[in-house]
Amino acid sequence: MRYTIRRIAPTSALRVGCALGWLLALPPALLVAWLVVRAVRIASDSLQGLRDAEVRLPTFDIPVVGLIDLGTVPVDLTGPLGLDDRSRQVAELVDRLPQIFAGTTFALVAVGALAVAAVVVLFSLGYNLLARLGFGLEVELDAAPRRDDAHTR
Repeated sequence: MRYTIRRIAPTSALRVGCALGWLLALPPALLVAWLVVRAVRIASDSLQGLRDAEVRLPTFDIPVVGLIDLGTVPVDLTGPLGLDDRSRQVAELVDRLPQIFAGTTFALVAVGALAVAAVVVLFSLGYNLLARLGFGLEVELDAAPRRDDAHTR
């Protein structure tokens, strides 16, 4: 038996698009969320390095006294560089890394699912227009052979 598919229901295409969309969007969303969290940690570590900077003072060799080592002096470079506000903001972000990861993942999965769903719906609408002109897919169906299972008797 030959049949022609004349129409694809947009609501059905929307359901399939959403189901496929979140599956397709999940791996890249997880990767991007991990990269965002990693970037926040790198920024935090960099700013911490600026806060904990040390200046090595010179060593003097005085003939009468001998070698004098003045050691190091801690220096906070975030103030002179104008990074105090950024340092506080990054510290707040570090406290919320799990929420940032979850929120970024959820937002990207939602955007990806909606994008795939929109593409699938547009495809179904385009297919419906072409099918009206007689360019629909033709499928051939055969009757399935009957299974005689011991459980169905």
